[in-house]
Amino acid sequence: MSPLRDLEPRFDPKGGSPKTPIPIPIKDLQAYVETGDSSEGVWKMVACSSITALIGMTVAWFTALQSHGVSQKDMQDYVDKFSPYSHDKEVIAIQQANQDRDIGSLLGHKDRIFDRLKMIEEKHISYDRDMAECDNKIKMLTNYIEAEKFPKK
Repeated sequence: MSPLRDLEPRFDPKGGSPKTPIPIPIKDLQAYVETGDSSEGVWKMVACSSITALIGMTVAWFTALQSHGVSQKDMQDYVDKFSPYSHDKEVIAIQQANQDRDIGSLLGHKDRIFDRLKMIEEKHISYDRDMAECDNKIKMLTNYIEAEKFPKK
């Protein structure tokens, strides 16, 4: 019996096409399907998953052990050959020396300014002291003059 036999025209709306599959009775289909409550499938899946993960991690481990990277010498050669800064090292060194000299000059100016401010502050303190002495002398003189105005008893 061929599995692609034609249906009778009364059961087939297409009129008996040769590609129409043979209807299989449900009782025959149930013979191929497991209907039991077995957990074999779950354990098979867990075992297969763990074996696959173990194989993958083993391959990753051996791949990581191999050194297929760029060596430090190769990297330094690349930098020396293609870096724009490697060609301008002298210019950069001169610019940095000029910057260092300018920074030193500014630090010197700052120190001189702070020294002058300190001297001005010391002079200001001495001027305040002199003014206080003058105020005391003037006060004593005015008290003396006021005392002389009135006759002694």
